[in-house]
Amino acid sequence: MGIGRESRLGSLLSGRDNNLNLLRVVAATSVLVSHAYPISFGPDVADPLATRLGLTLGTAAVAVFFVVSGLLVSQSWERSRGVVRFSLARALRIFPGLAVVLFFTTAILGPLVTSLPIADYATRSETWRYLPRNLLLISMQYRLPGVFEHTPFGPEINGSLWTLAHEVACYAGLAIMGLLGAFRIPRTFAAGAVAWVFLACSVRATGWLPYQSGLTNFLELSPYFAVGVGAYLLRDHVRLHGAFAVVALGVIVATRHTALFPFVFPFALGYAVLYVAFVPGGRIRHYNRLGDYSYGVYIYAFPMQQLAASLVPGITPLANIAIALPGTLVLAIASWHGIEKRAIGLRDRAVLLL
Repeated sequence: MGIGRESRLGSLLSGRDNNLNLLRVVAATSVLVSHAYPISFGPDVADPLATRLGLTLGTAAVAVFFVVSGLLVSQSWERSRGVVRFSLARALRIFPGLAVVLFFTTAILGPLVTSLPIADYATRSETWRYLPRNLLLISMQYRLPGVFEHTPFGPEINGSLWTLAHEVACYAGLAIMGLLGAFRIPRTFAAGAVAWVFLACSVRATGWLPYQSGLTNFLELSPYFAVGVGAYLLRDHVRLHGAFAVVALGVIVATRHTALFPFVFPFALGYAVLYVAFVPGGRIRHYNRLGDYSYGVYIYAFPMQQLAASLVPGITPLANIAIALPGTLVLAIASWHGIEKRAIGLRDRAVLLL
């Protein structure tokens, strides 16, 4: 399909011939690229997009994830037809891969790079708490004893994991919407999703909540998820056209330094994401044969980048990307084929039995 062709989202969602895997792995890689700057120079240094658009490349990439998630998880709810099936499907998509990266970080990476004697590292309570605390996604722990103490960014092991708790919170919100009948009266709840976007953006814009509080972070990410949910609820009315996608990108650029930007960005980005995810065809569709490596890239990138920064003092962002990306891709591929894909198969079988 070319840029001049128009298609309804509902018809495009019915099949699996799309660009979702490619879009998500590009977004995950963009997070890695964005993190290369603060990991190389310190937490106060952002990637170049921040000065041009007012938000980092990593923030925009995570927003892409949440738009796609809102869309696909809404479809998952409707297909699951029940809280138990839905919850099982979501848990088996997130937690097996997360458990393995936490074990890898604690049992393999930590002992290799800690400045403490191995016996001391192994007996510290922080070491033993790291996996269960982060697996629960509550009161998360970002440090391990003696690990990455002298990197420019600081001793944070995996700074990407904070978004997962908010992802799960969005799942819970969607389940509540489903139980309240969102999929029986889609227009009403789509209007509610739009209202949530404006409410969340308004609260953040006023600065009423402390910066970097859990609620503030949720208000930052949930509007993109809500856009995806709203698009699914109105899927038979959403028309994807290349010209409209170009206009959406133009709106982002035109409003980037205005007070309107926080309110229009979720919708404009959401539309552009949906267009890229479903309409362009041709050879790029062949990527689907490989698999979905995006989650693995996302959860392994940060520790691999911190490892690169610890091994090469004074590393530049480009060098950090060049060193960390290949290892991250290897781990992501192994995670998909060894853990995630099998968990999805287990999920599908379990859902059929329930």
